[in-house]
Amino acid sequence: MHYRHLLLLCAILGSILTSCGGKKDTATITIPTNDSIIPNLDSIAAQLEQAHHYRFLYVSPLSPDSTFTGIYISPAARTDRYFYGDTLVAVYAAHYRLAGNQATSLQSHKLDEVEWTYFEVDSASIQTLTIDRKPYFYFAAQKTYMGKAVREQQITFYLIDINATSGHLLTYTGLHDFKCDECILGSFPDKSAWSGPAALYDTLLALSSKSKLIYHPGSEDANPYAWQNYETKWSTDNKSDNTFGAGHASLATPIHTTYYQTNLFGLNQGSVTDSIDNERYTIVSYFRSNLVGYDKQKRLYFPIVIESCNYSCGKAVTFVSGDRIRISYEDEDEEATELSLKDDLIFDASIGK
Repeated sequence: MHYRHLLLLCAILGSILTSCGGKKDTATITIPTNDSIIPNLDSIAAQLEQAHHYRFLYVSPLSPDSTFTGIYISPAARTDRYFYGDTLVAVYAAHYRLAGNQATSLQSHKLDEVEWTYFEVDSASIQTLTIDRKPYFYFAAQKTYMGKAVREQQITFYLIDINATSGHLLTYTGLHDFKCDECILGSFPDKSAWSGPAALYDTLLALSSKSKLIYHPGSEDANPYAWQNYETKWSTDNKSDNTFGAGHASLATPIHTTYYQTNLFGLNQGSVTDSIDNERYTIVSYFRSNLVGYDKQKRLYFPIVIESCNYSCGKAVTFVSGDRIRISYEDEDEEATELSLKDDLIFDASIGK
């Protein structure tokens, strides 16, 4: 590429940040030329990032019609070029045209925006591909709300039409799970909720379903008695979904539960907030999470309450008698609940793995 064009590229991206939603900006910029030095695109991008506080994910080659596309995130990451922690983070795609020593911005789009959310790009996901003879840019980003009040997380997959600077997004929503250290367990939206072309949904879903950031079921996931499924089995057996409901969801007795050979204490995420012990049982309560027991005589583990919560739902547990416990929540409006481990729990006839 001629140095004149490279300087034009630098000036355009540096002078025009973008206009959102496809708003047109017809500003024309004239650039002086110098043919003695020919910098590469990487060095130009680095200078632009430093000067204008955004970070490029992609800059396309110059097309035969003298246009190009830049895809970037603003504001720029402070240290890790793929991790963004500002209160407002946005993804842009911008389109420009070069003509002699003049450059004109054509159109730009804000493809996505998050507030008070950590935004981390999966660098391994970045790629360009061709679909129906059109060039696309693809990447994935993990979104985690700042603070601990919201446990839900999202993985958004971006498929950006490089020529049109338009984007299609598919978001997988879920929670961190003990089954996977680096991924979340959740689901994609149904195709009926997709607003773009149906064929692109299928393509984007096929690409995104391979991501390391989402949980991929194994052979044991089909077995309800596998330790991997102890939370799901409890929720199914009790017809209860206590996600985000700990301390605020009704706990109907009797409670259906299952004995497990696997140490369930080692599976729970989060810190131990309370632990009690007597001759027969050990009961452990986890931070905004489950209440799990261990029967010393049977040498088996069993879930008592499966739940999760956002705030004001830390719980304490005490023995009232040898097999009777009291559960009380930090939310003072919640009444304490008493359960008999012998009379109020109904155990499955089969023992889980």
